[in-house]
Amino acid sequence: MNSVPPTPARNAAVFLRLRAAVGYAERFPSWLLGLIIRVGIADVFWRSGQTKVSGWHVTQTTIQLFRDEYKVPLLSPEIAANLAALQEHLFSVLLVIGLASRLSALGLLCMTAVIEIFVYPENWPDHLLCGRTAVCGGSRTRRTLY
Repeated sequence: MNSVPPTPARNAAVFLRLRAAVGYAERFPSWLLGLIIRVGIADVFWRSGQTKVSGWHVTQTTIQLFRDEYKVPLLSPEIAANLAALQEHLFSVLLVIGLASRLSALGLLCMTAVIEIFVYPENWPDHLLCGRTAVCGGSRTRRTLY
């Protein structure tokens, strides 16, 4: 391989470029980063909610899916399907517009926990990422529900 050995001048140039990149990132408005994160989370749940409904009603296919595959404990498939569709749509909208966004993030986080524990426990990496984003958002210092 033809690599150039690092020199002090080259290391200094790399350090200055990294420092400049960090400076640009710190000037990025935190409200905009929060909005981007909220829209990203809301989009996932909104699209999931859209697959459950036809018009204003939960489809029979969705109820059958809750009965045969999801098998959420303590709730009938009809109630679970309707609650899931309502939560995914309502909390997504509230999260994007910033109204009760912490409560909405908590609702979606609880929904993610139910999915992780009872429905798809093998998908823990996806659920961990979604949960981390909902809890921490884009903040470097705060650890709060977005």
